[in-house]
Amino acid sequence: MNFLHYTVRSGPDTIIQVNIDRRANIRLMDELNYHKYKMKKRYSFIGGLYDPPRAELRPQRQGEWHIVVDLEGLNGDVHAFVDLLRM
Repeated sequence: MNFLHYTVRSGPDTIIQVNIDRRANIRLMDELNYHKYKMKKRYSFIGGLYDPPRAELRPQRQGEWHIVVDLEGLNGDVHAFVDLLRM
């Protein structure tokens, strides 16, 4: 499984901005769901398929969050970087 992974500490007062250079799947997950994702088990996430230049996601609660960017079902490579925007 090929994917980009970022870990951030944030909460509902933060917008997580994920900047991408091509269409990609972007998923925001807590620790448990990230573990399930890596194990290819059923998991929950915030996000979906996004077009460039960015996606904006907001965590439901304060804590450590995992951001996964992948091209599952798409060909090529993707480049991404993450910004945290405090409200």
